[in-house]
Formats: sequence, structure tokens, C-alpha cells
Amino acid sequence: MRSKKVLMLCLCVILMLGVCLIAGCKGANTNAEELNSYDLKLYYVNDEYVATGNEELDQMMNPYEVTIQSKPEEAYLQAVLELKEVPLDGYDTMLREEFVIHSIKTDEGIAVVDFSSKDLSGGSMEEGLLVNQIVLTLLNSFDDIQKVQFTLDGEEAESLMGHLDVSKPFTLSNTEGENKAVVIAE
Repeated sequence: MRSKKVLMLCLCVILMLGVCLIAGCKGANTNAEELNSYDLKLYYVNDEYVATGNEELDQMMNPYEVTIQSKPEEAYLQAVLELKEVPLDGYDTMLREEFVIHSIKTDEGIAVVDFSSKDLSGGSMEEGLLVNQIVLTLLNSFDDIQKVQFTLDGEEAESLMGHLDVSKPFTLSNTEGENKAVVIAE
């Protein structure tokens, strides 16, 4: 009789553990369901252009397409952070590892990219190419973004590195083709 009670107790414990495991797995699936898939067009700098400064070369390479899984509120930042990793030979990035982006938030179609001013330095070419990489990536990857604005430490900024006016939002020119020019929005 005692062995039947022990057996029943063991079965009850196993059943309860099974229920807990199943409930735990459902909780894990809930987190996975919060992730969305995003097809991105990442824009990288032509490393030959950087090395030579030859104005006859395209500044930007053809977009590198990648799909990410992200929570909707983190997708913009994750997309831009992807630019830190150079995917192919011939591609280069101006988004150096030491550059910190606090956040990217949107308001009425404008993505606000907030950089940390700490360790944010470079020449005029680097600053211009960095802005181009980010603007092209965000505008060509997300339909809900029409303009990109830059801030430093949560405040409006005249420039990121001291060379390029970033006080107004950027958009794309009305020209045809993949590599449209980045211009200040009117």
C-alpha cells in the first residue's frame, strides 16, 4: 500500500513538473511572437572611394540586403547598428565601434538618431559618409520614415563632428536610381 502511495506521489510530481514546463514554454513562445521580420537595405561606403578620394567613383556601394528579427520598438536602432559590421570586401563603414547611438525614435515620419557626443570625431568626408549611410539605410528600409534628424545627447545639434550641418532633417533627392542623393529636407 505504501509503495502505491509513493508511486502516486511521484506521478503527481511528474505531472505538475510537466504542466510547469509546458506553461514555461508557452511563455517563451510569447516573447518570440513579439519579434517581427524586417528586410533591410544596408548602405556601405565604397572603400576604394575612401582610399583614393576619386570623385569618379560612387561613394556608396549597392545596398547589402539582410533580414533581421527584432521587436518593433528596436528595429530602427538594430538596423543602423548592423552598419558596424562590414559584410563584403570593397565595402566600408563610417559607423565605428566607439560611436554610441543612444536611441532612434520616430515622430510623424521623422526618425531621430541620437548619438553620444563622447568619442564622436572624424573628418568632413567621414561625417558626410556616416550621415549618408544612416539616412539611406533608414529611408530605404522602412516605409514609415520619410526624414532623418540627428541629435547629440538628446539635444538639437548643429553638427556631429564639426563639419556638416545636421540642424535640419535629411531626406532623399527626387532623382532616379538606387543610390539617391541625401539632401536636407525642405
